[in-house]
Amino acid sequence: MTKFDKNDTSGTSNLNELTVITMTMEEDYAAIKRKKVETRRMIEDVVEAAKERRATFDWTL
Repeated sequence: MTKFDKNDTSGTSNLNELTVITMTMEEDYAAIKRKKVETRRMIEDVVEAAKERRATFDWTL
């Protein structure tokens, strides 16, 4: 077998393997994005709560 033999499939993947990998990567990406959105919303809630506490704090102590 030569270096450029067309029948050499040792370094290739079939189409099904590639689509499964792509779907898994998309699912992982979606999970990461959901986690980032969830984290951002939690931070926004904490910032909003801090603003409300500052607005109602009695500064005359």
